[in-house]
Amino acid sequence: MRSRLRDMDIVSRALRVSRGGSSFVEAESAASPCSRKYFFAAPMSARRGFIGLVMTRDQVFTRDKHRCVYCGEIFPAEELTVDHVQPRVRGGDRSGGNLVTACKGCNTLKGHRKLAEFLSSEPVARKYFFALATAVWPRHLRAVEEQLARSDFKRAQRRLSER
Repeated sequence: MRSRLRDMDIVSRALRVSRGGSSFVEAESAASPCSRKYFFAAPMSARRGFIGLVMTRDQVFTRDKHRCVYCGEIFPAEELTVDHVQPRVRGGDRSGGNLVTACKGCNTLKGHRKLAEFLSSEPVARKYFFALATAVWPRHLRAVEEQLARSDFKRAQRRLSER
């Protein structure tokens, strides 16, 4: 929602749409970088102020040595998928620091769950993820570690209250 409002604001400024009272539209010159023509011609990453290196699937697989970061097994490229540490719908990007290699089985097992939920229920995946996901942005690793610590603490409290 926030990005949609920001995009509308940029278009409004590019067209100089007056708010309130009587509206009028006065297009800026075609050479202006804020013009509508240039706004819509720019790639999405440029419009969002994207900073970072966008990697292809093969580059991610090569970087991770064709090894699934959840089970530690090596697979041919046809059996691998790219997984976002921070999902795009939750603000993650397509940079190399947010992408990891996962086999189809592990990615299916993870499903739609958050990474911390998946790692808290799968101790083997947790061990391999922190050992093999060396190219992940440190902020993502910290966020996952904090979420895991909170869930482990809650789990320990439940065990104590059951006794």
